[in-house]
Amino acid sequence: MRLTSFLALSTIVPLLSAKQTRRIDEHRLASVDELIDINSHIGGAGLRGTASARQNALIDWLDAQLQGIPGVELSYNSLDLTRWEPKGDNLYGSASLKIQFPGACSSALDVAGSTPYTRLTNGEPVNAELLYIPETQRITTVNATNKIVLRDVTFDSIPFPLLFAISNYRTPDMSSLANENYSRPYTASFNREIIDATSAGAVGIIFMWNVSHKCVQSYFDPHEGTIYRIPGAFVGAEVARTLKDAASQGLHAQLDVQGEMGPSTSKEILATLPGMTSDTILITSHTDGNTWIQDNGVSGVLALARYFAEQPLSSRNKTLQFVFTSSHLHYSTDGNFALAKSLDQTYDRGNTTLVFALEHMGAREILPIEREDKSGQELAYTGQGEVTLWAVGPSEALKAAIIDAIKHRQLDRMSVMPGMGMPNSSVVPEYQSFGGIGTSYHQNLIPTAAIVSGPWSLWAPYFGADAVDFERLRMQLLAVGDVLLNVDMLSREEIAGGYLKYREQRAAGKPSFRQKAIPEFAP
Repeated sequence: MRLTSFLALSTIVPLLSAKQTRRIDEHRLASVDELIDINSHIGGAGLRGTASARQNALIDWLDAQLQGIPGVELSYNSLDLTRWEPKGDNLYGSASLKIQFPGACSSALDVAGSTPYTRLTNGEPVNAELLYIPETQRITTVNATNKIVLRDVTFDSIPFPLLFAISNYRTPDMSSLANENYSRPYTASFNREIIDATSAGAVGIIFMWNVSHKCVQSYFDPHEGTIYRIPGAFVGAEVARTLKDAASQGLHAQLDVQGEMGPSTSKEILATLPGMTSDTILITSHTDGNTWIQDNGVSGVLALARYFAEQPLSSRNKTLQFVFTSSHLHYSTDGNFALAKSLDQTYDRGNTTLVFALEHMGAREILPIEREDKSGQELAYTGQGEVTLWAVGPSEALKAAIIDAIKHRQLDRMSVMPGMGMPNSSVVPEYQSFGGIGTSYHQNLIPTAAIVSGPWSLWAPYFGADAVDFERLRMQLLAVGDVLLNVDMLSREEIAGGYLKYREQRAAGKPSFRQKAIPEFAP
């Protein structure tokens, strides 16, 4: 913890405790069984790709649930995009791969799934020599032209002490991680690898996992929503060995990805619960996903909407807006981008007070373990909760309320941080990423807090409902409710804190960091 943050925080915490600290009534928030039921309509629906029939059905179900909440005012938004959908709305089974041997014989391999947004060949497979390019080598025209490239799945590994160094607060149980590294597959650079292979003249790409096929079946990433110009697929460790052997012999393969794509729209829902004032706090999550983890923040937003609607108006100073965005799995058209930009344009003369983003909640930790025969890894639950980030911008009052709630609810494996990555003092904000949908609002200098985690089960549907500890999810929601109550009587200026200085600096000409626009179609 930086000394400046500690000193500032020490002046806020007594002020918070001097008032009557408000707590959400845990007996009136959705029970564990109710949260399981809500999530059965979300994660239990299978792949809910952006603008797919399953996502549309979920949105319609949410719309009906929100219409049944007294006092809530509903409005809607729509997003235009190019829908990409695997055959049967199922990544597993939408790709096929055959190795061709000398003569006329071939051998079909079990593919874990097509790589999202790669080129649809629909029965007209690419046929080319297999080429394995190790991670230590770049994909270039020298080695990849007219080849189907084989690439190991690799991802970042960050020592926990580096994360601890920028943490404002972490729960005591995080200390046991001091000698370990944080390494999760959501940091893999699939998007860059596909674009590099395309630029190098490759005709296809196959990503090879070092974990068993079953664990990565129907894995959904990349999610940039960039539609690529070559087909791609995932395979598990079992098939990876076969492919590497085939490549060493100069064998050819056929790769086919089947599905459909075309212009479409996706709906978003904004449910407003008026308060005593027009100062507004937005609580948001996204409705597209593919696992029980990915978009379970939706269950939290719905549960909080029901809870606060049951409370008397006199208990609610701020207006609450529960926002169900779309296109996070089609990130190039993510609805959070447009909403964040709109809020930024009206913030100085408007009523927006805070954005609270909820994602990937209640996750159980899953880590790889080596197989006895050294042929790859298996994934297994550790019995711990997944390390979770509670990102909060430069607002000491908001930070104090969050830390107080974490301690009161005795949350586990939680780190309060100003963002992810290294700070850059030459731009605003200093920390650019909140790790999820909260990032857009933070980069647009809207006061933001966000809960997010990145477990192995984030994009891997194999783990199903078991990936979620619903009691843990509920405790995290109780803490969110506590924070909402304890900032309710604060002014916009108190909640904004250092964001106001950021906005002044930007207005005076200091560069602001904005994520580069993501193309919907690859170059």
